[in-house]
Amino acid sequence: MRLLILALLLLTAIPANGQVLFQDGFEDGFAPGWYGRFDVFTTTTANAHSGTHSATTNGMWHWLAHDLGAAQSNTTYECWFYDAGTNREEHMIGVSQVDPCCGSQNILWIGLETFFDHTNYMYGRGFDEISSSAVRSTGWRKATFFTNGTTTELYVDDQLIVTETFQAAWRYIVIWENSKFPESHPMNFWDDVKVYTDRPTPTAPTTWGAIKALYH
Repeated sequence: MRLLILALLLLTAIPANGQVLFQDGFEDGFAPGWYGRFDVFTTTTANAHSGTHSATTNGMWHWLAHDLGAAQSNTTYECWFYDAGTNREEHMIGVSQVDPCCGSQNILWIGLETFFDHTNYMYGRGFDEISSSAVRSTGWRKATFFTNGTTTELYVDDQLIVTETFQAAWRYIVIWENSKFPESHPMNFWDDVKVYTDRPTPTAPTTWGAIKALYH
């Protein structure tokens, strides 16, 4: 019986995503397709969600974006970001219907905006900054956007925090540094970007953790 359960665990550990449109774990620098401020963004081995590298910044008020080529429907964008647990952090993940170079007022975003809220993650419609129901926790957190072409669902760690019509059929994905605190730049990390055609896939417990649970 345990062997059957083990086999099922190994099968269910494989994500059942649809077509992958774009992904980047930053293991070999930035994947082709990103554009923006490469004088500010770089990759680092200082912290990583998986593998050995992540993206980070050495400056503020800048972003990198990727153009998916058309407005999306039935599409998910996932990106992991790091919460260092301080009150001096401001970095985001976002989506937009129009090129972010036209201004951050066009970005629908999730992230850390500790200038306004020390305890909860925030989301925003451009310059509107709103506290979410997702409570901060030190470590790697997952931001997720899912669009059906009419609305976009925003999640933090698979917890739905809001459904928005703003910038709903997005075309661009963004990682964004907005910090007013220069000392926060070394704490800003993004990793494991993925865009795929399907509803969001919840983060599953590790297979090894599930296996150990069978014997306790």
